[in-house]
Amino acid sequence: IFASMFTRTIKVPASLTSGPAVLLNALPKRPCPLPAIVPDEVEAGRTAARVLLDAGHRDSIHLIGAGPRVRDVPPGALAGIERLTGIREVLTAAKVKIASGRVCADWQPEYGYQATRDLLEHTRPHALICLNDRIAVGAYQALDDFGLKIPADVSVISFDDHPVAT
Repeated sequence: IFASMFTRTIKVPASLTSGPAVLLNALPKRPCPLPAIVPDEVEAGRTAARVLLDAGHRDSIHLIGAGPRVRDVPPGALAGIERLTGIREVLTAAKVKIASGRVCADWQPEYGYQATRDLLEHTRPHALICLNDRIAVGAYQALDDFGLKIPADVSVISFDDHPVAT
């Protein structure tokens, strides 16, 4: 098993193709005979968008971790591209526009915090879609700094089910 900590494309070591092996959370950059097991990030994005729509959100939905366009995702963030694809698919079908997106240089709490603070300086969102749980931790802190409560004032949804999310 050749595994990656986050979903990404990799150069498959030649030694792996000489015997039974599988890629986990990784996709080969070039055609490769090995099977790859990766999360369905597009469906995860669709599900996140549906949850917000089902909760009644139709406006002032903001992204934290990426811009509103698929190309506004940090380099190498394959999961982000796919999550955003699913989010946009469902919201577009519902005729709902993403109000804004904040790209984060890295998907860590301090970047989510700063991106959310920057957003809150200009607007009060109804909902945030954080592209991972670590970004969401930073967003929670920024929302608290502004006296906003989750979910009473702002809905927040994120991805990964990281232990920090508990």
